[in-house]
Amino acid sequence: MTINSLNQQVSKLIEETVKSVFNIEKAIKLEVPKDTKFGDFACNIAMQIVKEVSKNPREIAQEIIDNIPENEFIEKVEIAGPGFLNITVKSEIIAEILSNINEKYGNSEELKGKKIMVEFAHPNTHKAFHIGHLRNICLGESLVRIINSQGTKAFRANYQGDVGLHVAKCLWAILRQAQDDISKVPLSKGEKLANSRGSKPQGELQTPQSPFQGEANLKTPQQKAEYLGKVYAQGGQTYEKNEQAKQEIHAINKKIYARDPDIMPLWKKTRQWSLDYFEHIYKRLGTQQFDHYYFESQTFELGKETVLKFLEKGVFEESEKAIIFDGEKYGLHKRVFITNEGNPTYEAKDMGLFQMQYKDFPFDRNIHVVASEQAEYFKVIFEAMDKIQPGMKEKQYNLSYGMVKLTSGKMSSRTGDVITAEWLIDEAKQKVAEILKESDLLDEEKEEINEKVALGAIKFTMLHATARNDISFDLEQAVKLHGDSGPYLQYAYTRISSILRNLSDRDGTFLKGAISYEVLNESDWNLAKKLIYFPEVVTKCADEYSPHHITRYLLDLAALFSSWYESNSVKNAEPELQKARLKLLQSVRQVLKNGLYLLGIETVEKM
Repeated sequence: MTINSLNQQVSKLIEETVKSVFNIEKAIKLEVPKDTKFGDFACNIAMQIVKEVSKNPREIAQEIIDNIPENEFIEKVEIAGPGFLNITVKSEIIAEILSNINEKYGNSEELKGKKIMVEFAHPNTHKAFHIGHLRNICLGESLVRIINSQGTKAFRANYQGDVGLHVAKCLWAILRQAQDDISKVPLSKGEKLANSRGSKPQGELQTPQSPFQGEANLKTPQQKAEYLGKVYAQGGQTYEKNEQAKQEIHAINKKIYARDPDIMPLWKKTRQWSLDYFEHIYKRLGTQQFDHYYFESQTFELGKETVLKFLEKGVFEESEKAIIFDGEKYGLHKRVFITNEGNPTYEAKDMGLFQMQYKDFPFDRNIHVVASEQAEYFKVIFEAMDKIQPGMKEKQYNLSYGMVKLTSGKMSSRTGDVITAEWLIDEAKQKVAEILKESDLLDEEKEEINEKVALGAIKFTMLHATARNDISFDLEQAVKLHGDSGPYLQYAYTRISSILRNLSDRDGTFLKGAISYEVLNESDWNLAKKLIYFPEVVTKCADEYSPHHITRYLLDLAALFSSWYESNSVKNAEPELQKARLKLLQSVRQVLKNGLYLLGIETVEKM
């Protein structure tokens, strides 16, 4: 028995009663009361059928109560307010669910047979991996785990920009550094460039035949990524202020698309630096292996061919020597797919991408985890896809998430005003270390625990808000061991683990044999009843593509455990009661662990 099947059984009983008494067929949707004194489930069916029955809703509710047949699920039903039905489930059913909570608790067959792709991460090569990427990865990873728990296996896709103007800016800066030592060019805000707008940098750019200046000092993936972020920012700022540099950057961009052998060696080398670093950060974040990596360098040719092909069929049209999709015909806006220079834009590349993805994995739904800034973009893209392959729009979904805001404003890797992901992780780790410095953990234990708790703090913050909302990241709040935080949940798990270690036999014999749940008091049952709703919460997250329901549920569960523990003893309880409470705590701990796993957060046994 699970809450899903229990929900279905109770709903079916009410539906059958309504049909037998009023000859009305109506689907019943049960709700969970915020306060347990109002029962385990509630529904407003009496108010829904008022017009058909022409009676007072309280009278209708009473007739339903009087005619519910004898069953093994419902203990009692009471009328509340204008006609709500408050339903209390038999304690035997709760005990049965409690006895069967394990590592798979929360799983269902809700998505069985569905083929779902989740496209997330999306870091562009040659640029800094900033804290905005963290939210993307936290959302994508959690969503994949939630989908996988519902009876299917999500296909993990990662689409990365490895060609385009941003790459050209980075390579231009490297080439300029190799020749002029760009590190000497003042690029900070308020300073003038060595080459003012309109002037020509000294000397023509040449691809270095040997390692460029300073390359020998770049040993680790982190050092190489940091270097690329720096030179990209320098190239980006120069592009905005120096016309000659701008022309040179566009020339490099054309060479990359043309796969010019003069630029390809440097492109391949620096591209691999980024990819190596991404694997490092994925591993640190606990993100599981992607099923497929897609790159703009692979999609642009197919995308351009597709646009030109469907230009002839009238899907696209020419405008001022460019090729556009006129979204205004569909209540959207126009977008350029091929520039007047003949270069494919992001839009055209997406036309190639969706074909490649659908060939690799014929999905029922492709969820694109992309920031809200691109919401209108995707509306046009999906419409264009549908004109190329009818029915494709219904298979696409943009999980649009809000930005991670800082007190200094929006981040920008172009200007260099960027907070990197690893900087934030390391800062959180230092703060966690300060909080836990008085613990009696061994040094090697502290290192591992500090890392897990720091990541838990960041991931929880990224997931606690609904996806569409912006986040103002407060590091001090994120690492607290109390309140709405990941460490608070990890600490609740640790406290329960400590209780179980101290009071249960090492071989777990307290789990063996029958457990007398009848000895539990009302407070015990309230905690137990909270556990039965977890599968329903997970299913809701899968339906809405949003993990925030789990974060809120786990906070409520941890708070309920904390208040329960203040007024209920485990150590001094009578043997039968102690055994039942240890089983209850084991179940609470398991649900916390299952929920944290779905959020991508690791548990710790000690803190």
